[in-house]
Amino acid sequence: MGVVTLAEFFHVYPTLGIDKWLGDSAHDVYHFYHLLNVLDIEPFIDLNFRNKGHYHCAPPFAVNDIGIPLCPNGHQMVFGGYQKDRNRLKWRCPLIAGSKSVKAQISCNAQCSPSPYGRTIYTKPHDDFRLFTPTPRNSEAWKSIFKLRSGCERSFSRRKDDYKLQRCRVRSLKAWYYRAHFGAINHHLDAWLMHYRKHGFDIWSEALHISTKAA
Repeated sequence: MGVVTLAEFFHVYPTLGIDKWLGDSAHDVYHFYHLLNVLDIEPFIDLNFRNKGHYHCAPPFAVNDIGIPLCPNGHQMVFGGYQKDRNRLKWRCPLIAGSKSVKAQISCNAQCSPSPYGRTIYTKPHDDFRLFTPTPRNSEAWKSIFKLRSGCERSFSRRKDDYKLQRCRVRSLKAWYYRAHFGAINHHLDAWLMHYRKHGFDIWSEALHISTKAA
């Protein structure tokens, strides 16, 4: 359905672009990541852990289940930024680049790099589009963006369940179109009402020019 949705979107809106794709684990398929890369869309997709350990290109260093490199002592390395010009992500030694709380959990008897900058590893999305995403999984940036998906799910649920869109017994595409748009309009009105109620404003009284307060 994701492939069909993208095709229909670009057919209907040929001048618009998509910056990010937020999907559940059903979209965690290598071919879909390659499609998003061709369309220049950044993937934010939950991993399907039934595919745990399945890599197209096994990295020359150890990584955890969500694609974050591990240092020789098995500690999760610290994200050091995305280098857009080289299309790669930098990861640094957690004992040197980590926060105080991270450093407090690490005990290393010997440094694994003679450099004062610490051991550095680079991952490239093109090596494995699924594992090495431009925005690292489990990062604060990832979590902040992925929260938007739950809002979309609540919006869909509101229309399907509360506005009974799921129980419609119509076949015409126009009939579905009308019902979906009426549901979207009602959902928008709900947001307005909630906003005004929080600020103590009676929108019904203003719209109907009557007092709605109980006598």
